[in-house]
Amino acid sequence: MQVTGGYNIEILIPWSRIGVTPSVGHVIGFDVAVNDDDGGGTRDNKIAWHATEDEGWQNPRVFGELELIDAPVIAPPAIITAGGSTTFCDGESVTLSANTAAGYTYQWKRNGTNITAATSSTYTANQAGAYTVVVTANGISTTSDATTVTVKAKPTTPSPTANSPLCAGATLNLNTTFVANATYTWSGPNGYTANTRMPSRTNVTTNMSGTYSVTTTVNGCVSNAGSIAITVNAIPSAPIVTSPVNYEQHQTAQPLTANGTNLTWYTVATNGTGSTTAPTPVTATIGTINHYVSQT
Repeated sequence: MQVTGGYNIEILIPWSRIGVTPSVGHVIGFDVAVNDDDGGGTRDNKIAWHATEDEGWQNPRVFGELELIDAPVIAPPAIITAGGSTTFCDGESVTLSANTAAGYTYQWKRNGTNITAATSSTYTANQAGAYTVVVTANGISTTSDATTVTVKAKPTTPSPTANSPLCAGATLNLNTTFVANATYTWSGPNGYTANTRMPSRTNVTTNMSGTYSVTTTVNGCVSNAGSIAITVNAIPSAPIVTSPVNYEQHQTAQPLTANGTNLTWYTVATNGTGSTTAPTPVTATIGTINHYVSQT
C-alpha cells in the first residue's frame, strides 16, 4: 500500500511453510528483505529487517531472532448508542445499545449501580439517570462514558366537570382543572373536538350524549385523559289532559288532573311561575279560565 514517502508491505507466512509449530517462548531466526530494481538488471537498493550484509538470501547467520509471546490482550471498547432521544416524557423510553462482538459480555448500570438482569447488548431505559455499560472480553472490562437520560413529568390527569344531565336544546358547558402553561384537547361523540379549557356546545341533541375526554399538554408532555359521561335527554311531550272541563256555577270543583310525570301547573302559557299543586277551579263566576301544565 502506497503511503506518504513510500509504501507499506504486509506479508502472511503460514507456520506450515517454515516447518514450525508455534509455542510461547519459542525463538526462531527470521529476516525479510526487499530488493529494488527499477530498470531491470542490476539491483538499485535493498532494505532488510535485520541483516546488514547482502547474504540473507543464503546465510541464516545474518538473520535476526523472533521470540514468540502470548498475543496481547486488548481491552474491549465500550460505547453506547441511543436509538432515539434521551429526553422524553414519563411513560416513554429509549433503547441504549452497546457495541457488539463475539465473546463480549455486558452489565448495564444506572447512576453507578448494577441494573438487575441487564446483561444483554441493549437496554431499554425508562428512568432518568446516567447510564453506563461494562463490556468484558478475555477477562478485561471497560466501562463506557455515561449517557444521561432525562424524563419529563406528565401533567396530572384532568378532572372534567359539566352541567349534565341536560335537556335537548340546552347549552352544554364543559370545564376542567386549571393547569399553568397548559394547552387543552377535548374529544367527544360524533367527532367533537375543542382546544380551550371551558368549551361549550349550544342547542345540544340526544346524539351528543356520551363520553367526553380531555388531556393537558405541558412542556411537550401529554397527560392521561380525564373523562366524564354526558347525558342529553329528549324534551318530553306535553302531559295528556281532558279539555274543556265544564262546571255549573257554584258547583264544588275537584283539582284538575293530567297524565304525566313531575307535573307543574301554570296560569299563563309562557314565563309563568309554576306550582306542583294542581289547581282547583273557582266556580263562583261564569266564564272560561285557562290552566297550563308541563311535565319534567
